[in-house]
Amino acid sequence: MANDKHKVKRVSQPVESQCSATSPHSFPFVPTDILSQLPSCVVWQLLSYLDTDSIVSLAGVNTTLRQLVIARFNLTMTLPITPSFANYLKQNPYSHNKSVLRLRISHLTPDYIKQDKMDHSSHVQQLPISKQLLLINLSSLTTLCLHLEQTDNVDISSYRLAFLALLQSTGVFKQLTKLHLTTFKSFLLNLLPENFGSNFMKDALSVDKLVITLSGEQSTKEKEENTEDYRKGLENFVSMVKARKFVLNIGNEPSNKKIVKILSNDYIQCFELVAPCNFQPKLKMSRVRELNMSTTGQNCPVQPASHQLGKCVLDWRMVRDGCPRLKVFGGVNVKEFKEMRVKKKKEQEFMKKVRARTVRVGKHKRRLRCGECEGCKKSNCGKCRNCKDMKMFGGKGTGRQACEGRKCQGMAGGKVEVKKQSQDTAREGLAKDIPKVPVVNWTKFILCSIK
Repeated sequence: MANDKHKVKRVSQPVESQCSATSPHSFPFVPTDILSQLPSCVVWQLLSYLDTDSIVSLAGVNTTLRQLVIARFNLTMTLPITPSFANYLKQNPYSHNKSVLRLRISHLTPDYIKQDKMDHSSHVQQLPISKQLLLINLSSLTTLCLHLEQTDNVDISSYRLAFLALLQSTGVFKQLTKLHLTTFKSFLLNLLPENFGSNFMKDALSVDKLVITLSGEQSTKEKEENTEDYRKGLENFVSMVKARKFVLNIGNEPSNKKIVKILSNDYIQCFELVAPCNFQPKLKMSRVRELNMSTTGQNCPVQPASHQLGKCVLDWRMVRDGCPRLKVFGGVNVKEFKEMRVKKKKEQEFMKKVRARTVRVGKHKRRLRCGECEGCKKSNCGKCRNCKDMKMFGGKGTGRQACEGRKCQGMAGGKVEVKKQSQDTAREGLAKDIPKVPVVNWTKFILCSIK
């Protein structure tokens, strides 16, 4: 019996260390085929302890595990309800009671606008989107993708604001861990204090990861708005965000000229920015530790092909003072990035001296040899007048002139092709030191990030 008890203790210890939530050595959940050999009741119990990403990964291991996951959850659902899901509800009337993990909502329009299009659809599809939302089980919802398309219709815009208030009042925003909102620039004006403020989507700004995509398209109303409204709306929105991870995708700027913007926040720890090259805001984020950026390749202030980190999208000089806790900048450690900048500055100063071929000696400037022409590569002849004046050949050294056969063509005003080649290779070496900002295809950010 003592040996049996000892065996039980030895077996139970690793299980406790792996399952304890407070263990400092806990590892992420990695689904494998071995889980399909467990009883169904065990797998179902395991699903209650997993997050959404782990459940979705588990469903992709094999067919057996996918059937067990689908029997309990609706992995992804779209509102308005699609015809395929409406037909599925006819065959399985109680399937809407299964918990939805990820939800897409798009094409939000009032009922009287879409009434003509729903005459030949099923009864479920004819319900308003608000009723469809309350029909499904949202108890396990963690990810929401909300797409507010471009519109000039005032009724549609008011309906969408009311729908956001519905999501806020029903507690949908409060239980989310990830929210992807695709909208347009004029929408940010609704969040200004003199308008609605953040009351109708307060909890949406406090999710763990918030993704905001400002579409590159412009409505008629946006074209009439000035850059001051855009700046004011963007600065106000960023200051209200309380998410730990924040992703901001901006299709284009309303003007080709630089718009002075100050983005301030005291909650964001990881900030990812996708914007045109001339976005160039000033950041004041006291808690941000990781800062990544990508560019859409428009209006680069440096060179269209360079997209140099620290100058494209975000100017390092506008970031370093306002982000005291920053550790990673553009995928590079901040200490390494500073060393790169210092090295580049020294090399640039050296290249200026190489081009000018001068050095300062006291109060005077002294011209330097190129070191590449035929004259610089020759040795002293020892026979000319200048060589005989040199001390090495027994002279007094008062003339201080080079051998007549070693005249530098660069100092004489001639062209040296080898010298130009060396400068070009030096420039290539400078370009490789500091990495480039990656260029992305903007169209992929129009789509929802939920797959």
